[in-house]
Amino acid sequence: MSNLGHTWQHMGFVQLVLLFGFVISYMLTLGRLLGPTARVRAALAALLSSASFVWCTSPWEHGALLVVFVIATLGLYVAAMWSMATLLAPPRATFEATDEGNVAAVGVGRMAAAPRSAIGAAETVAGALH
Repeated sequence: MSNLGHTWQHMGFVQLVLLFGFVISYMLTLGRLLGPTARVRAALAALLSSASFVWCTSPWEHGALLVVFVIATLGLYVAAMWSMATLLAPPRATFEATDEGNVAAVGVGRMAAAPRSAIGAAETVAGALH
């Protein structure tokens, strides 16, 4: 294990840039910030930068281990944040249109599905009002 730490302590600038590019591209692939085409491009960039990083690391096994550790750590982080959001989020009221055209709260649920865009939110409100 000491050889592994020694290898990681002596990474060069190119290796750090490739690793940074991998982490950013991987996060853009997982998130919903980009559209489907851009997410595929980010996935390809993550694959290319991780393969380049492993190729530049001597021995290559240490680079591959670091890539696996990064993926596992990001997975644990996402799982922890999802758990916290699910457990600690305040309850959200659900609304339904009444016969008179008014909107009334009909119940309180946990983590109601949110619209994916501002247009979807406007359509949801307009649908509830009609």
